Amino acid sequence: QMTGTLPSELGLLSDLELLLLNNNDFVGTLPPDWSDLSSLQKVDFSNNCLVGGIPPNYRNNWIRLEPEFEDFYGVQGVDCANY
Repeated sequence: QMTGTLPSELGLLSDLELLLLNNNDFVGTLPPDWSDLSSLQKVDFSNNCLVGGIPPNYRNNWIRLEPEFEDFYGVQGVDCANY
């Protein structure tokens, strides 16, 4: 179980294709550095306390992202009231 904000350093992994960070206690928004992850094909940020969704400018670079594997909110019910 990981907590805190999402690490901007992951944005340096330019060949990253799969990013599954679901079922943790991350808070905040996606780091700006992540917009350069142009190799991403599947992401799952569900069941965290993230806000804002995937910004439109990220989608310009995340052209390989398969829509069916793009899960930001996922199953509701995570208690984010304490964050």
